[in-house]
Amino acid sequence: LWPNSSLSTSDSDSAEMFDTLAPGMHMLLCWNPEFATARRRDVVAGGEEVVLRLGAGGRMRGRVLDKLTGKPIPGASVSATDLADIQKVDTAREDGSYALSGLLVGIREVSVAVTAHGYARARLGDLKFQEQVDVERNFELLPMGSVAGRVVTPEGRPLEGIRVLARRQQAGSGFLSTIDSGITDHEGR
Repeated sequence: LWPNSSLSTSDSDSAEMFDTLAPGMHMLLCWNPEFATARRRDVVAGGEEVVLRLGAGGRMRGRVLDKLTGKPIPGASVSATDLADIQKVDTAREDGSYALSGLLVGIREVSVAVTAHGYARARLGDLKFQEQVDVERNFELLPMGSVAGRVVTPEGRPLEGIRVLARRQQAGSGFLSTIDSGITDHEGR
């Protein structure tokens, strides 16, 4: 049970939420972009009705900008991961602004990742939110180089579903670090 998001049982009449659970204990997770994520671990299939009450959660807003030029990066993805790896995601608008709501409040930290094509990723961890309180956070992303290409057969036919990794040797060691990865589309890109 998390603060400001409560799960409880009730004797009221309503339709079944799940009707295919095996007998025994189950965990329920409940989330929506506008409400805080909630979890209940002690739900018994066939037991009392469960009522899920969701709090508003915390909020985070700001802008995603190019670190070198200060210009907005429209289309950047801002993703907050909270309870049980549930993600709340928004896409930066033309002015670079984004807004996330329904973020987990209380004792557990939330991590945030920002990605945009052609830019280094940004991550923040250990963020804590309060119910219905706005946190202002701007992200400045560094432009990075890119590689474009296709994966094809010896005859030149594009291959779909092929995993491609970008790796770089770490300075001073023989170890390779995976920098990025992707899967080709129907054009082999």
